[in-house]
Amino acid sequence: MATSFKAKATSLSPQYRCQLDNHASAALAKAAGLTLFGEWQPVSPGSGN
Repeated sequence: MATSFKAKATSLSPQYRCQLDNHASAALAKAAGLTLFGEWQPVSPGSGN
């Protein structure tokens, strides 16, 4: 947490990544005041993405 506070004080944005189905990790992020910014979508070879 101390690192996140220092980052915010210098106009940086702390990031936290977890699997969305990892409820304990998502709850930890919420308790720390973090909010969902986006979701990672893996790209498969040959999928056209």
